[in-house]
Amino acid sequence: MATKRQPAPEPPAELIDQLKAGQVVPFIGAGFSRTAQSKGAPGGLPTYTELLLRLLEAAKLASYDDEVIRNYLRRTDAEDPDHNDTAAGLLRKAMKNVPFYMTLRDILEPIDRSFEGSLAHRFLGLLGFRRIVTTNYDRLLERFAVPGHEVITPKDQQAFRLFMNDTRRQFILKLHGDITRPDTIPWGRAELLRFYGYDSYGTPVPGEDTSGLRDFLKELFERNSVLFLGTSLSSTEGYAQFLIDLVSAWGGGLPCRHFVLVPFDESLKALRDDLGRRMNLQYIYYYPDAQHTQVWEFISFLKAGRPKSSPQPGQPWEQWYHQRERPDYLQAQLDRELTATSVRYLTPRLTNAIASAEFLATDCCEELEGRYDPEVIERTLSVMKSRAANIEKRLREEGLEVRILFLESELRASLDPAAASGDKLARAVARYRRLLELIESTDLEVRVIPGLSSEELKGNEASFALIFNRVDGQAAADVTIAYSSQANNDFPEIHMVLINTQEIWRHTFTFERLWAAARNEEATRRLIVELVTEAAQEDSRALL
Repeated sequence: MATKRQPAPEPPAELIDQLKAGQVVPFIGAGFSRTAQSKGAPGGLPTYTELLLRLLEAAKLASYDDEVIRNYLRRTDAEDPDHNDTAAGLLRKAMKNVPFYMTLRDILEPIDRSFEGSLAHRFLGLLGFRRIVTTNYDRLLERFAVPGHEVITPKDQQAFRLFMNDTRRQFILKLHGDITRPDTIPWGRAELLRFYGYDSYGTPVPGEDTSGLRDFLKELFERNSVLFLGTSLSSTEGYAQFLIDLVSAWGGGLPCRHFVLVPFDESLKALRDDLGRRMNLQYIYYYPDAQHTQVWEFISFLKAGRPKSSPQPGQPWEQWYHQRERPDYLQAQLDRELTATSVRYLTPRLTNAIASAEFLATDCCEELEGRYDPEVIERTLSVMKSRAANIEKRLREEGLEVRILFLESELRASLDPAAASGDKLARAVARYRRLLELIESTDLEVRVIPGLSSEELKGNEASFALIFNRVDGQAAADVTIAYSSQANNDFPEIHMVLINTQEIWRHTFTFERLWAAARNEEATRRLIVELVTEAAQEDSRALL
């Protein structure tokens, strides 16, 4: 029996208040990148040992040097905590710096490019953070979360002074370097600590020019709430030593409260509680599923601290809605449909924008029961009825252009006498007769897609509404896309409404490709007539 997925925790009120004030900086650790999906590199980025082995294979060293390095790599951390650092040092010395870094880049860049950002990256970007700090050297943040942000590393000392004094700049600080600049990546704990101005024992090193980074981190923790995501604040991290020094310098605690999202672990709770008290940290616990979907769900809850805005003609706009907010999501669609000049629907089944009040109150209500609270169902059905009434009215009275695309398999299933009860089949017959009448009398075009399953359509994120609006004096129309994920035991429902964003063009392209591959309007109309006739005859025989 599958374990029921536990939802993400709600963000603390203090964190939301800090978000509203613009005083939250995300601090992204390695766990965050593990939420990304690989297109061709199963297992993700290589571990430290795996990476060194691949470098060693590429180096083709003399057999003696090769075996010495392999002996270090065979050791465990328990046997020799520094075995990987020693191997890296020997390998870099044998290969020389330039070939070492060039080979490193050749190994890592193709792997990095093979990854797609996750929903966690998506929502992080939608929240509009000006500054992001990360220990990850991959490029997922700048590719999928904040593509317009500048990237700096601890090697860029002058950049810290510039960015600290210019509040308009948006940037990602990569504490452990960048994959496209291998010389910025620290190799081993000793080199990592040196980034922060410490030797291997955590003692400050005189003469090390790390003042820019240290001043930046001091200002970061002094004036903001830092939200740690994908990191457990391990004592082996270089920045952890710096935080310990800050706590000491500030009299036993950090001046602002900071927040750490981590999976619950009973064995670490006492240690984390103690660390939280000493460093003014609040741990936020979640109970993870296999994909740690609670991370992106938690980030999506942070929209409560996002500045509210309304769509403006010609401007991009993005908003998302949680499962309990489905009525608000549908209302956002209705607001656009009320003034739309053209609408496109691509769904597995015939869109609920073409439906009678009876169909919505029965068939749709049955689908909603068990997924939503009664109050949410009531509000959802109310907006669905308003949307259907608006589309029909505008089709009949205003000549609204509407194109509907759905699956032939779902059309056949809905009119299959063997699959539907008498009343349900009768409602389906009435619904498609109404659709045929609208096709004949209005500017409604309908096509069905043969040979494609519902799972395949959803797998390609191809279930959405495209809504075109143009106000007087506007040269080009605004384009809105509205779509929902499909909720299941492992994946919470989320709804998106995007206006004038780049993502829309990909979905528009998908619609046009499927439209061109579908049965044309006349072939679709004949198929619907044939299936409706057969279903009606079967329904009549059943009544006899």
